[in-house]
Amino acid sequence: MAPRSSPATRTTVYRLDDVAELALAIRDKYRDSDAFTTRATTVDGREALLVSGAMLTERVSWASTVRALTSLDVTLGNTTSAAVLLIRRGEDGAWALSYGMGFQLLDQSVVDSAFGQRIAVRVADPASLSSLTRTTLDQRARTDRLSIPGGDHLRGFGAGDFGELVTRLVAEAEIPALTAGEQPIRIRGAAALSVPLGKRPDRLVVDLDRLDEILDLPADPQLAMLEQLVAIKNAPELVDELEQALDAALDAPASARLGLSWPHERIDENGTPSSFRITGLRRRRPPAQDGVPDLAAVLAAVGEGDRPLSRLRKLQIQLFGDPAGDDAVSPVIPGDRWVSFEVDRDGKRYCFHDGRWYLMDERYAEKLRRQVTAIFAGASPVALPDWPAGHDEKDYNELAAREIGGVCLDRRLIRTDTHPRGIEACDVLDRSGTLVHVKNLDGSAAGSHLIGQALVSADALLYDEQARAALRARVIERGGDPDHLPDRVHTVVLGLARTGKKVTADSLFTFTQVTLARGVNQLEGRGVRVLIAPIDRRTATDAQ
Repeated sequence: MAPRSSPATRTTVYRLDDVAELALAIRDKYRDSDAFTTRATTVDGREALLVSGAMLTERVSWASTVRALTSLDVTLGNTTSAAVLLIRRGEDGAWALSYGMGFQLLDQSVVDSAFGQRIAVRVADPASLSSLTRTTLDQRARTDRLSIPGGDHLRGFGAGDFGELVTRLVAEAEIPALTAGEQPIRIRGAAALSVPLGKRPDRLVVDLDRLDEILDLPADPQLAMLEQLVAIKNAPELVDELEQALDAALDAPASARLGLSWPHERIDENGTPSSFRITGLRRRRPPAQDGVPDLAAVLAAVGEGDRPLSRLRKLQIQLFGDPAGDDAVSPVIPGDRWVSFEVDRDGKRYCFHDGRWYLMDERYAEKLRRQVTAIFAGASPVALPDWPAGHDEKDYNELAAREIGGVCLDRRLIRTDTHPRGIEACDVLDRSGTLVHVKNLDGSAAGSHLIGQALVSADALLYDEQARAALRARVIERGGDPDHLPDRVHTVVLGLARTGKKVTADSLFTFTQVTLARGVNQLEGRGVRVLIAPIDRRTATDAQ
């Protein structure tokens, strides 16, 4: 007996906002292209629009490389099919069902970038998470994707830490209201939602309406922590005030809580990027740039002038799998989706991420503040001296080593097979074997760098015999007593200074608080104590 055909089929669906006309959800490039057709239709009585066609490449990007190597021509091209079915949702919203490379056709500025993830935290079985992508809100903007094929609870992924945005999760779920019925289904939630939806027009429309209803439900208590940031909607005056602050930050990035945000879930899974192109403000199409974008590249493209945020939003950034910039592995992503920013207003903390504003959950912010305050409350075993005016970091580290009877190892790198370019074990090693790292915090990036340095050093010295041997050689070379080296790293002291005022938990940028809390959790999980030693850094006026 032949198996019964399922009434549902797996579909990739996007939720669109602010779409007065369905055609405006399609990028101009494809809406005006002869290679694509746009046809008005209906789906179970709902206004709909089908856009379909093929992306043509007359000559593959690697043909010139082959010719250079062999003197033989390769006359091959590519044809990539793409389609999007737009279905009206309410007065000014829409659903977009993507087929093939259809995601390339959508104007990303109208895509609800957290739709799939918001559905998932409401319907997923908390014990069946099989993949999770998280982005850290620190200066590195690190994104990682973790997979446990057999499924696990959130705790099995080590997720829910400070400064994390979960942007994609895969899990099992039971959604009886959908056509797929009561049997467990696998859902993938990010900017888009991948889920079985009805094959018939009437069932499809019912399923889409059910998805909207699910968004009104509370998140599962075990997954609610994944929604630690709340989107700001219907508050134009507040948004205008926040965007003025972001304008000022873009003009003076060194003095603001501003960082690069990698829009990982808009890049899909079409390959590893090796180049990028930034367009939008210049008439001429620039060549592709090698590597991947960083904050400096984005800000350089923004340039100078009135309303930098408006200029940022006009930028378009696309990633490519080849150096020439022919093989696209991402859609064209608006420039504002690449920047993160934080600002405090009226006792509340607001975050700009992926082109949208969020209010940070008060419980999350309070939990972060309490942990950082507790870290500062610990008593450092090392009493570091004041930082004299006119001393740079090298001078101060030499002074500190003399004052505490330690060894100055500032800029004395140790090299191993794992770290062939070298790492700094610490700035000063004291007689008890405590590793002291020192930094003048002139910005959140400096704090993040210090904590990252401490993590890398401790990890190497805990688990790499080459690193321990290299550190011993450095101590002897600097005239220190190798007997002061511990058998195992036990204590790390972070000496934090800031010109003109003492560093406290509350004075740290949030980006640095996040990195500090995460770093301390990691090191203490390995049996290493982390303590703070605030340093008084004198000004020239103090010295007079």
